[in-house]
Amino acid sequence: MMEYVTVLVLGDIGRSPRMQYHAMSLARQAGLNVALVGYAGSEPSTDLTACPNVTLYVLPQWGWRPRSRLLFLAALPFRIAFQCTVLLLTLLVRVPRPRYILVQNPPAIPSLIIAKVVALLQSASLIVDWHNFGYSILAMRLGRSHPLVTISYWYERLLGRMSDDNFCVTRAMQQELRNVWSIDARVLHDRPPRRFRRLSLPEIHNFFRELQEAGALVGLDDWRPSDLKREETLITEVVDGDIQYRKDRPAIIISSTSYTADEDFGILLDAAVAYDREASDNAARLLFVITGKGPLKQFYADAIAKLSLKRTRFLQLWMAADDYPKMLGCADLGVSLHTSSSGLDLPMKVVDMFGCGLPVCAVGFPCLDELLQHDHNGMVFGSSEELKTQLQGLFHNFPSNTARLGTLRSNVASFTSIRWDDCWRENALPCFANARRTSKWPALGLGAAFFVVVLLVSFLYRFGK
Repeated sequence: MMEYVTVLVLGDIGRSPRMQYHAMSLARQAGLNVALVGYAGSEPSTDLTACPNVTLYVLPQWGWRPRSRLLFLAALPFRIAFQCTVLLLTLLVRVPRPRYILVQNPPAIPSLIIAKVVALLQSASLIVDWHNFGYSILAMRLGRSHPLVTISYWYERLLGRMSDDNFCVTRAMQQELRNVWSIDARVLHDRPPRRFRRLSLPEIHNFFRELQEAGALVGLDDWRPSDLKREETLITEVVDGDIQYRKDRPAIIISSTSYTADEDFGILLDAAVAYDREASDNAARLLFVITGKGPLKQFYADAIAKLSLKRTRFLQLWMAADDYPKMLGCADLGVSLHTSSSGLDLPMKVVDMFGCGLPVCAVGFPCLDELLQHDHNGMVFGSSEELKTQLQGLFHNFPSNTARLGTLRSNVASFTSIRWDDCWRENALPCFANARRTSKWPALGLGAAFFVVVLLVSFLYRFGK
């Protein structure tokens, strides 16, 4: 009889690609039945939903999302209590008893303590996948000196040490966990699955025809030739039966953003406006395709609508999970606006872009060089002025001259030789073959963790005012 593994995501399953990849690898490579637990929202990939050994368990959501800091803190204990109740009922009643529990961190509260309680009750091994540190994200909202951030840090550190095994996303995070937190973790770098690839020219042509017919290319009427035929697109044409790039095509630049504080979309917007202001009438046209959604999306949509641009355009799209790799596979350049709250994680969006053969311009931060090296497989910038200059250099005389882009693209190719399945087989599969069945932490340690949670909740009102 096949054993079960619970994969816990206290977030939108459809927007948690790494945990989706874990689930599919656990089913296909480890031969386990997988219970993937998380929130509904975005559609997960069809590869996941078609996997016969993966079952989705959708958690009820806490509906109220206050915007003010005071209301956020006032509602937090009730939200935590609700999440604890829902998680316990789901993991202990709905989900089959697992041999392993793999939990994504962050969020740490209340995922880590609930996962540990369930692991003890069911004699399961608890494995934590460290994507970042939850306390560092909370610090972006409350400030690093806030007492709740301090309590969250010790909660996360204590519960993390109660795990039976750990993964992390960078070598820098591995060193931090080992040297500061006394946690041994295996580095499992993000790698794209094989469906992330550069599209062929006929595939690009067909995909843009689909976008045109679906009415997705709004606001680009003045960029389309007046004699555009039905079988032609914004970037391709058919000549004597052969599909070719248009000689006057715009460059496709893609950026995926969550429209949050750790991704300053304003940098890209300012760079595009500056490029447009300085562009001559024969300068390359740049089409910025922006995917994603988040709290500041409408704010930037309104700002873009007020602009009067001649050589640049913005197209804001929310793409299905299966269409996103296709859009990447059509583009000429990727832009990453991710800045890490801890300085120890890496933008998975860059991994996806590399998987499709795209060079990337990225905001610089510590440990980015584990993924992107300046002037090798992309470029690093720290301001809108630097990004504008990079765009001017990369797209000078585009599309007739793509030599610089071609050099960067060829250097990206080495990254695509190792895919998620290969990386997971080497670094993660042994963990599930050898994970401990009994906890190395006594009940006293769990009691200390509960004490930290009580402190966390009790301080909410006192310091939240």
